Amino acid sequence: MRCAKACGSLAGGYDLSMKKMTAQTQDGPMVVHVTLPEGDPSQKRPAMIVLQEAFGVNSHIRHVCQIFADHGYVALAPELFHRSGAGIEIAYTEFMEKGRPLMADLSNERLLDDVKATLNLAKTLPQVDPQKVGAIGYCMGGFAAMLGATHLPLAAGISFYGGGMTKVRPGIGLRPILSDLAKIKCPVLLGWGELDHGIPPEEIDHISQELKQNGVNAMVITYPNAHHGFICDERSAFNPQMAEKAWKDTFKWLHDCGRMAL
Repeated sequence: MRCAKACGSLAGGYDLSMKKMTAQTQDGPMVVHVTLPEGDPSQKRPAMIVLQEAFGVNSHIRHVCQIFADHGYVALAPELFHRSGAGIEIAYTEFMEKGRPLMADLSNERLLDDVKATLNLAKTLPQVDPQKVGAIGYCMGGFAAMLGATHLPLAAGISFYGGGMTKVRPGIGLRPILSDLAKIKCPVLLGWGELDHGIPPEEIDHISQELKQNGVNAMVITYPNAHHGFICDERSAFNPQMAEKAWKDTFKWLHDCGRMAL
């Protein structure tokens, strides 16, 4: 789903193209890529924190931000690997040699601090309604979105193929959060690929049961014939039909969830 619009200028020195800003974390400054929608720059809008896969804020994540902006949302993508340097992007074929070591250096505390810093930044932007800031993430970012939803006052949380929620993964610094899902206070949407061998059906069932048993307002969708990463058109797993459906589900759910109305 490619729907980027032509860029132009907004009042107040903002531009429709992505703008780099800085958020302060406990480990120092973190670059956040901010994309603004067209329209009246004085209008307060919902915002989505867009949380990267294990490959950095790459062209796919930047395009996701543009899609949200095209639909009227302010989008903010923090560089979650900022402790290892700025502007890190990793090829999809280089996860084991480059991405995995960076994930080994992450912890739940660090990742949560990054989401919190981005949330705080979003609330300072004049274009953002501070009561309508949600988070969406893919892969590692899907984990981060649910981690944020368990501890932060997000308006909504969306996770697509977020791994590592139910059990420890060797070589990865992030810890499971299954028992923390009960703390979620905002609506959440979780999407999975039916053919994702890294997140088998029993893990999805455990997550769904934990959410249901604790009264979390959650929608869980499994996409047929879809592998891990099926939304990304830069990956071999890309499934155009299921990616289109996932985008439609995302925006319908945001409209219906009661917290992120435009």
